[in-house]
Amino acid sequence: MKIIEIRPHKCIVLSFIYPYLSLLFIPVIRGILNYGKGVSLPGFLIGEAILALVVVVIAVLKWYRFHCFISEEAVTIKKGLFYRVEFNIPTEKIGLIALDKSPLLSFVGARGFKIYTESGKKTKAAVDIPIKISDANNVNALYKDETLEQIYHCHLGKIIIMSATVSSAATGLLIAAPIISQTGKLIGASLSEMILAEITKVSERLPSIIPRAASVISIVLMVGYLVSFINAFLHNINFEIFKKNDTLVIDAGVFPHRTIILDLKDIRAVSIIQNPVMQLLRHYTVKMSISAYGKTKNEVSVLLPAVTKREINQFLDEFLPEWKNNDIDNRPPASSIGRFIIPPVVLLLAAFPAQWILSRYYPQFSDLFLFLAYVLIGVSFIWGATEIRQFVRGGISFGDTITMISGRYLSLVELRVKHSDVEYFRILRYPQDYLSGLCRLKIAVRNKNGDRLNFISLNYKTFRKNLLSKYHIVD
Repeated sequence: MKIIEIRPHKCIVLSFIYPYLSLLFIPVIRGILNYGKGVSLPGFLIGEAILALVVVVIAVLKWYRFHCFISEEAVTIKKGLFYRVEFNIPTEKIGLIALDKSPLLSFVGARGFKIYTESGKKTKAAVDIPIKISDANNVNALYKDETLEQIYHCHLGKIIIMSATVSSAATGLLIAAPIISQTGKLIGASLSEMILAEITKVSERLPSIIPRAASVISIVLMVGYLVSFINAFLHNINFEIFKKNDTLVIDAGVFPHRTIILDLKDIRAVSIIQNPVMQLLRHYTVKMSISAYGKTKNEVSVLLPAVTKREINQFLDEFLPEWKNNDIDNRPPASSIGRFIIPPVVLLLAAFPAQWILSRYYPQFSDLFLFLAYVLIGVSFIWGATEIRQFVRGGISFGDTITMISGRYLSLVELRVKHSDVEYFRILRYPQDYLSGLCRLKIAVRNKNGDRLNFISLNYKTFRKNLLSKYHIVD
């Protein structure tokens, strides 16, 4: 049995020092408050230096005493200075191993090493340490040997399609905001105000069809979308999947580059997602919900970035046959079509009346309100098209693998989950549901971050009868 020992990178010393920073700041504050009241500066500095030295020595010793041993059977961690901790994680309990190559870690010559398990805190890895590049290569070699077979490589064009369709202005702005703020602090200027001033100048040169306020908003959203596109592209370029027995290894990204190692049994669910733009291109994104994985609720990992339906079926039939498609046998009744089309129709009909009311109270923004009304009309048409597709194609089928097709935001999602990995079926009925004999369904996947999917309209009696009979549930 091959066993490799990996040591944390020296930069972990900084994380060991961090909890003790308050010990260093408290004497500084006391020294400032008592300066000139009999406290000598040299004596204060000597005391502060001794305390800092003690903290650093403890952190270095904790790094020196930290050991990690990895084999194909288990991962063993030994850590601690005065209070030693040793714990063992069997391979079958490991949900996922991730090796990250972020810009900051690359700068110091390290890689991020994370192990996710089903136990422990949500959104937190059981092991999360920086390791040396040579140790990261040894971990890779443990799983990526000559028996590893490449089963998928995503072409550049597919990555561009996926990045263009999954990117959003909101995501880009969330990524860019802290970067702009921190850069401004470094250069000693309000960088956000400088950027906004430049955007305003650009918007003044645009044709006058779009109101100036709307032009500024549009440019900000375009910049956010561009940032999100670049982020998605860098995360997924060079996307490759390797397989060795029941182990999948996924390599993707440049900066950051990530290697994910997981066992097939830890895939809790597969989601086939198609947003409106993907629909025009006749492509889908396939994601998987992995046991213990994710920083946020409902987070999933990309399995196939951008593929056609035929490519999905070929890949799953050949390499993941347990996730084969089931025909939908519980569909929404024809009488429930109103539940799907009424909300987008209401939005469509309310756009111009809302614009007229707001323009009367705030006439100076009438052009902006008119522009936003047209945007809402466009959104209502896209929403309505998605709801009609959900009504036509949506529903659920039972079996060893449960297939459910429903809408999520403006996308159509096909969720495939094994019956043993369903955390619960939740059947909801509101007062209006009793009158129409309908129900609403929520399925939750049994994983650490709880991937869920809802469906708004099923025949209550038929669905409940199928559910009870299929799984031999006593009423």
